[in-house]
Amino acid sequence: MVDCFSEVAQKDSFWLDIENLDMEEVLEKGISKGYEVEMTLDKMEAFAFTLSKMINSRSQFALSHSYAVSRMSYAISELMGYTWEKCRKMRIADLLHDMGKIAIPTELIEKKGELLLSERADLRAHAYFTSLILHHIEGLGEIVEWASGHHENHDGSGYPMNLEDGKITQEMDVIAYADIYTAFSENRPYRDGLKADEISNHCRTKSTLSFFVAITKHA
Repeated sequence: MVDCFSEVAQKDSFWLDIENLDMEEVLEKGISKGYEVEMTLDKMEAFAFTLSKMINSRSQFALSHSYAVSRMSYAISELMGYTWEKCRKMRIADLLHDMGKIAIPTELIEKKGELLLSERADLRAHAYFTSLILHHIEGLGEIVEWASGHHENHDGSGYPMNLEDGKITQEMDVIAYADIYTAFSENRPYRDGLKADEISNHCRTKSTLSFFVAITKHA
């Protein structure tokens, strides 16, 4: 039992689940079956775009972040040879990837100085809340997994599920790359945006560097 607990306790989501058990009940009550509508890809993308604008409007620097990430992700998806439908779904996933930031205090998102460890933990929780919220919207399917997993790392150090190599999908990686590239290029409260060559210099591996260069040329 101790071994089992030690294993499950490594996941951020385990502790967040304990802290937010009542959130499940709130979401269940808040999403009424009376509002069910049939969603085409066009309607779904328009819906996701509206939600992203609402979430990102809480922070000046993030105002267009999700939209920019969605454009980058779509370009990468085309490079990867994904079908038109899958490229559209990837774009929708990107528009929703920061949905969980609705639960994060604005002053934390806008903080100019270095974050405390406790503040970093609070900010990391947005990926968990993205998953929690999107899992209650029927019909999104794989989009939920892609949007929720953009902060997972192959060595298991990511969040909120601490997934390891083999459990992280290619689609999660595409969104992660798009998110990182876009974040580096944007002005933030604690630094100015970087140029494409400066972003490439931040890449640690040759394969990642080549990947970023390809993205830049395509987009």
